[in-house]
Amino acid sequence: MSEIEGLIKEFAENVPNYISTAIVDMESGMGVGSYSKDPEFDASAANAAYTDFVQANRDALDILGADPLGTTDILVTTNGMYLLIRELSEDYYMGTAVSQEGNLALVRKQMEQYEEAFLKELPGTGVESEQDEIGSNGIAG
Repeated sequence: MSEIEGLIKEFAENVPNYISTAIVDMESGMGVGSYSKDPEFDASAANAAYTDFVQANRDALDILGADPLGTTDILVTTNGMYLLIRELSEDYYMGTAVSQEGNLALVRKQMEQYEEAFLKELPGTGVESEQDEIGSNGIAG
């Protein structure tokens, strides 16, 4: 298991009503790590489509004169779940699905807390890995 997948599993343990998470490369639309508690939920199948969605959001913000990289998160609500997309950098985003019983504020907080740990494991983000600053749980102290 990669460091990213280990961090995603740890993240999943801290999110009630968790379904799935994927960390996705914006250029390829491919997941660099994912974990799903639901064997029927295939996060990788949606990665490319949601990559186009994130890019369309950036394009729309640019047209409006806003910072195209200024989005904190994007919420998609369906009949059975919430999908929260958080841009980690220009090159990566994190998509997390929770059931509708999930607490969106808690999911957002957990995504924010794990963001730096994920960035340290992703190539090309410019975030150096400094083990003495990271606790055993991968979260910066």
